[in-house]
Amino acid sequence: MALLEVKDLKTYFTTDDGIVKAVDGVSFSVEKGRTLGIVGESGSGKSVTCLSVMGLNPKRSAMISGQALFKGEDLLRVSPARLREVRGNEISMIFQDPMTSLNPVHTIGRQLVEAVLLHNDDVSKAQAKARAIEALKAVGIPRAERRVDDYPHQFSGGMRQRVMIAMALINNPDLLIADEPTTALDVTTQAQILKLMNDLQERFGSAIIIITHDLGVVAETADEVVVMYAGKIQEQAPVGDLFNEPQHPYSWGLLGSLPRLDEDVERLAQIPGQPPSLLRPPQGCKFHPRCAYAMEVCRATEPELLEAEGHGGHLFRCWLDQETRDREGSRVRQTRFAEVA
Repeated sequence: MALLEVKDLKTYFTTDDGIVKAVDGVSFSVEKGRTLGIVGESGSGKSVTCLSVMGLNPKRSAMISGQALFKGEDLLRVSPARLREVRGNEISMIFQDPMTSLNPVHTIGRQLVEAVLLHNDDVSKAQAKARAIEALKAVGIPRAERRVDDYPHQFSGGMRQRVMIAMALINNPDLLIADEPTTALDVTTQAQILKLMNDLQERFGSAIIIITHDLGVVAETADEVVVMYAGKIQEQAPVGDLFNEPQHPYSWGLLGSLPRLDEDVERLAQIPGQPPSLLRPPQGCKFHPRCAYAMEVCRATEPELLEAEGHGGHLFRCWLDQETRDREGSRVRQTRFAEVA
């Protein structure tokens, strides 16, 4: 049974210029102990999807419909008080920028202790501080007993990200949502953070949703991948299937932009143009203005999300025939990267 099951989620925002369809009919699920990667360019709806599940979008402008079933309970229908119980306790989120997510005028320890006390009425401040120190040790912060009294500015970017992971995991949540957890970190620190998340998942058995634009991160961490574009899922598959047999031209473009270390490549492939305005998205397939394979039907009618032949659980949204998709997907795999198990 899925720990979280999102069904036909729609998140529209009212603006002075009109309605922005930031998320438009997204469905996916994640099981305990598994990792779901959500990938796409900036503005594709990745973060808004998870903020909608968490109830963190602005109430005045956001119109949200669909279902977000967490342990069978629809988080889109529960009271604000119930959402506060769930957030930080059963579901935690690591935000993009740890410097702006941490309060600069409070010590790291105070912020970790607050996260414990908010969700545990039977824990004393001394016990909460002990848990905070243990959490810092678990994420690899050296001299945790002393660093717990330091302020955010006294930590490096990688260490602040570790603190955010410690805060997210301090109450042993069932689901961890990580929004671009390696952004602005150097390559070595990125690898350390990803390994840390994998190690902690094995230790606590949490489910993870990782939001990223980096397919390298997805290949290393995810079990299943959702590819989003213009607020919709364009492809959804087990991670091996997506890398080895991609079915959508947008996925081909993302995969084609990956650098290779085993060959000299003068220039990486790129997707021409820009993502569409979600105020006035194009008719038909949302990707067709940037797609080299676009046909007349693509400009007129949006394709449904279909299952690839012979690949259970591999969904895609495209009008191209099976032969073309197989040929082009194979070409991208052979020219850009080694096979992913």
